[in-house]
Amino acid sequence: MPENNLDGSEGRSQPKAGRVGWGGAGGFFSASRLPWGVCLVQFILLVVLALLLWHFAGTSFIRPGAPSNAGSEPYFNNNPGPWGQLEYARINLEPPDEFIPTDAHCFGPTRWFFEGYTRATLGEMFSQCGLSASQKAALMDPAIWSDGTNGIVVMPGDDLVLGLGEPARERIYSVLARSRLNILHLWPFKSRQGGVAEWFRQSGLSPGTLALLKQLTYSRNGRLCFSDLAVLYPRIPTSAERVRLLKTLARTSALLMKLRVTPGSDVAAVADYWDDGKHNKNILTLLESLTNSPGGMTIDVTHLLPPFARQRLYTYPVPALDSAKVGWPDCNWTAMNFFNDPPDDRFYDSDVWGNELEQNYIKVKQAGFGDLIVFYRPDGFPIHMVVFIADDVVFTKNGSSSWHPWMLMKWDDLMADYTLDYAPSYIIFHPKDRKE
Repeated sequence: MPENNLDGSEGRSQPKAGRVGWGGAGGFFSASRLPWGVCLVQFILLVVLALLLWHFAGTSFIRPGAPSNAGSEPYFNNNPGPWGQLEYARINLEPPDEFIPTDAHCFGPTRWFFEGYTRATLGEMFSQCGLSASQKAALMDPAIWSDGTNGIVVMPGDDLVLGLGEPARERIYSVLARSRLNILHLWPFKSRQGGVAEWFRQSGLSPGTLALLKQLTYSRNGRLCFSDLAVLYPRIPTSAERVRLLKTLARTSALLMKLRVTPGSDVAAVADYWDDGKHNKNILTLLESLTNSPGGMTIDVTHLLPPFARQRLYTYPVPALDSAKVGWPDCNWTAMNFFNDPPDDRFYDSDVWGNELEQNYIKVKQAGFGDLIVFYRPDGFPIHMVVFIADDVVFTKNGSSSWHPWMLMKWDDLMADYTLDYAPSYIIFHPKDRKE
């Protein structure tokens, strides 16, 4: 596949006058209609301008590995190792428009499940949330309560949810996040940085929608979060606006990763890392072909992954194809099938993949290519599973809906996403039937 030219030399052309404001609707000035002295001055000025533009075009791109200001480098290197020399760039992914539900009421009504609470302990918790007297009275209305399995279900009205102050919202939603039945509280939409204005910059959302978003966002471990699609969606007047909202909320920061191979690279050792005992000679042949270029070449790491990951990387599950399955593709099904082609749908079942880890994997201290990393809550409950690729990069699917793509992520980015009320612990699992 075509490669990005990291040196920035390809595709660069001499600046044209039309790009920098010279000429008008009638075209360029004709030199034959001007005195020769004026033409000469214009020619000199154009040459100087072109040289200046060429200079800035040639120096604005910084080569990978060169010193640069934080945040200005599109490509960056990390630690070389048995995987070779890797180069990275960050990209943002958004789900396709056709994957976004447009029905205004598809997420409602709001349903809160307080796992492990009794009516008495839940009433006590509400009394400590900083609610107003009217809000507390509304939430304590027995008409909106019902007994669930190991907990209490509360059905608050939209006006009540909209009216919550930020401290009360933070307190209540942190409790709701303890149950997997409150999926948008357990895994809320999270901002990368800044407030609502920065989060939804260039989203095209109306001022009214942005005002509602600001009213419904809350903070958790220093990050701005949003969980109330059931309240917000019916208040958005058009389906196009709903699509823009959900695409922006579901925007995901992913990683492009390339392997650089030079004439001096130990391609046999690098191929051995990516082959991982699969006896795939094609990898070595491919990498050897890249050493013929004097300056070296890069190859997208996608080409070095097994078919399951190669076919899915940077894509989203197709609702029409996946909705009839045992479940939506999630992190566990994804990780357990990394080397499988075709994938084994038994891994939708937590008992199946749990037994697989127990019987056919060993725990190791250092992760290698294809090893599984399982994250746990403080109570020992597994919350996420990823596949280690190389350096500090993992292959992951951070959610089970069609809004979550398969992607590569840096370890620190992954930990930031999964650190809200606590920092999860993790265990590395290595298959018994693969080399160590």
